Amino acid sequence: MFGAKTCQVERYKQLRNALNRVCARFAETITEDIFEQAGKKLGMLRKKAMIFDNESEFDVLVDYCLYDVYRGNRNLVERWTDFADELTDADERLILDAMQKAHYSIFKITGLEPGMGARIEDCLYESEELFLYDINISNSALSDIRFGGRILCADDIVMTTGAMLPFFQRSMWLAENVVATMCRRFKAKSLTELTRKQKSEVTAAIIYIALAYGASRLVEFRAPFANETTNEPVGYEYEPEEIRRLHPKDPCICGSKKNFGACCGRNR
Repeated sequence: MFGAKTCQVERYKQLRNALNRVCARFAETITEDIFEQAGKKLGMLRKKAMIFDNESEFDVLVDYCLYDVYRGNRNLVERWTDFADELTDADERLILDAMQKAHYSIFKITGLEPGMGARIEDCLYESEELFLYDINISNSALSDIRFGGRILCADDIVMTTGAMLPFFQRSMWLAENVVATMCRRFKAKSLTELTRKQKSEVTAAIIYIALAYGASRLVEFRAPFANETTNEPVGYEYEPEEIRRLHPKDPCICGSKKNFGACCGRNR
């Protein structure tokens, strides 16, 4: 259906290596004030100290810094286009162009092709089913799992930009509620009507929710979702304990300036 072939997997590996090189180079230019702004948005900056539960959270932070922290009207990826000539590798230039069109959402895995990737649906934006090239997901995830992440398309290869955060029943319900509330606050009928900066606010809220439910500890999909003997799903009802508790009296994640318990946290 998707024409996924072994040669495309090899091409994916080449582009993934190029993406890793570009991101490593860009990450070196992230300034302290950008880290702090992103850390505050994602709930990682606590009492003036950046606190990570694991290495995956640092990857999530860097990804947000690259795409969602703006200076003027440009994020760090867009500002790097001024220095595109410094990227002498053709694949790296291709990746830079793709990075400018990347978008963050919550995706549902609808099918797997071992050793290649997964078919996915976008849960927040209306779009056609896509084939995501990701060998790790293809070998360890299960169908119907939802994850938050950013995807890009380079040379007709769709891939993620970094760590993906699983969503479960409660965290998914909260994320959908928060997204709907933020669209109303921004006077938009859907996410497609939001400005780029408004979409960055939504992305921060989605990531905050995932981290609050300990998603970064479950980046390796298999163990929580499958029986170790049969590899059959344990059930979608599995939900980790909230690591960073969402207190009812805290400011709501959606930015409404109401208490969480009186806004998006009602009936949780």
